[in-house]
Amino acid sequence: MEMTASLARSTALSLASRLLDRIPAAALAARNHYAVAAPTPIASVANLLLADSRCCPRCTLRFLGIRDKGVHADVRDISAAWAALPLLETGLSENEAQVPSKREEEANEPPAKRVKLADDNSIPATAENNNICGACLGLLQCDHRAIAKNAAELFAKENYVLAPDAQTFIMSVRLPAQLSIRQRIYMHLLHAKLDMPILQPIMHDGPPAEADPQVEVKEILRSLLADEFAAATGLSFDPQSPFMVAFQFEHYETERDYMFMTEIPTADFAIKTRRRQGKEVVEGASADKISRAVNKLAHADFEKAGMSPPPGIKHIPNVVKTEFTHSRIFTGGRYLKLQRHISNSPWIIDGKRLAEHSVEELVATHVDQLFRADSHKFYSSGREDADVLMLGRGRPYYLELINPRNTVVTQAEMAACQEEINAAAGGKVKALHMQRITREETKLLKDSAETKCKSYSTLVRLSKPVSVEQLVQISQLTDLEVAQRNPTRVPRRADLTRAKVIHTLHVYPERRTTPAPASSDAATNGDTDANADARTETGVEPDAVTDLVRVDLKTSAGTYVKEFMHGDGGRTVPSLKDLLEVESAVVETLDVLEVHLDWPEGVKLEDQEDGKE
Repeated sequence: MEMTASLARSTALSLASRLLDRIPAAALAARNHYAVAAPTPIASVANLLLADSRCCPRCTLRFLGIRDKGVHADVRDISAAWAALPLLETGLSENEAQVPSKREEEANEPPAKRVKLADDNSIPATAENNNICGACLGLLQCDHRAIAKNAAELFAKENYVLAPDAQTFIMSVRLPAQLSIRQRIYMHLLHAKLDMPILQPIMHDGPPAEADPQVEVKEILRSLLADEFAAATGLSFDPQSPFMVAFQFEHYETERDYMFMTEIPTADFAIKTRRRQGKEVVEGASADKISRAVNKLAHADFEKAGMSPPPGIKHIPNVVKTEFTHSRIFTGGRYLKLQRHISNSPWIIDGKRLAEHSVEELVATHVDQLFRADSHKFYSSGREDADVLMLGRGRPYYLELINPRNTVVTQAEMAACQEEINAAAGGKVKALHMQRITREETKLLKDSAETKCKSYSTLVRLSKPVSVEQLVQISQLTDLEVAQRNPTRVPRRADLTRAKVIHTLHVYPERRTTPAPASSDAATNGDTDANADARTETGVEPDAVTDLVRVDLKTSAGTYVKEFMHGDGGRTVPSLKDLLEVESAVVETLDVLEVHLDWPEGVKLEDQEDGKE
């Protein structure tokens, strides 16, 4: 056994020499920034890691500061040879418990919001994998080609249709949290044995910068998998691609590596365990918390805990999830709502549906199907109440489509979808001007929230008749400033007083309740100019009275029109009730006539729809 161990170590040293020979001068030059900080001879580093510390060839390159993807791809044979060596010193006894192939808590995990394409695609350790790297847990030793091939088959099954000029992908890998512990252990080991510096990663967003001293497992694994996925699918890797391939790895054998830190006061690492449905659940062991705790430890802490080098392992990680996600696509248009009792979006309170239909569902369901999206988000330029019609040119809206699989949709297909929506709606709603838009165009809609104006027509029942002359007088008002507190019917909004403006106001009888009485003065002297104006304006005698009025008005954005009519118990001042000096003004119907915003592209004022049919 001793001869076998000795031979294994000797072969490992030979592999270290071969590994260093594979590093081209350019790759060594690229690590000059690292070499200045770590002048230790690279042969000493390679020998310590490969032969004495259960560290694979690719991780050895990482700790040498080599991030050249080509070099890592070129050492497949050396990696396989190292893994196949007779078991190097691992400290692992044959009687240690076997690790379950599936985590018990997995059955309790919520379903993924994005499409979950693979579960527990384990890459088992074969007979050739006698040695599994203690630094990367075998992630850089996995059969990356087999993982990528499986993902390519799932990609074909999902039938994503990518644009001809976007036959690309970006890749994401989610790795076990315990990798941060092992990275730190090896840093301290190299410092203790070879006086190498303990390097800290440069914190930034995006891919690793060339100046980063640390080369992470994630960076190299992502590169290896990306090369294989590209070969299997014909797609190209592009960091700016809208299409993402994501892998999640777990390593159940070491998932509680962090437990030793609970016994070290300086780590300040406390966890809680409790039972959930008969199973033990650990709380307080997040990846960030583990990383912060391990960075507080010294080499002596790891040695005392028996973690330097880390204990040997039997199994390489499992691929527990493979996901595909395309970036969001936006479509925009306008809609008419031609029947009442239809909400803007699904109106459900405490599980009870309060309106049978919604504009969102009547429109978005068809668009989701066209793009084969997982789901959507619906945004509109304001929203009318369920009992309010939306007429005129319609209300601008857009859909944010989440994970669309069909990304190549023509304007002709959008037009056909619009016809399908309108036919299926049966006169309830009507979709207009449907088109694909950019994310930047959605900003125009959002930015208009506080600037656009809207026009309305409402039928109001007054508590007592008023004269037409009164209606004519208040119809002369322009840019009337109104103070509105949050309506009592909208309890979820902050109770603030907001300044709104009634730009124009036209109030006239819907019908006459009392004919104008005969007037001897009028017969003798004729109509006054004011009376003549009133008759011209309303079509009825100025001293006629009515209790049912039509109010047409144009308001600033966000005005609560119903509250402007009845006053909301004094929360809107002034109100139509105040202006006409009546006890109550009840809104019987309300219609939105116009949202004054030319959006999306191609919509102009002259595009008025006959929504009153």
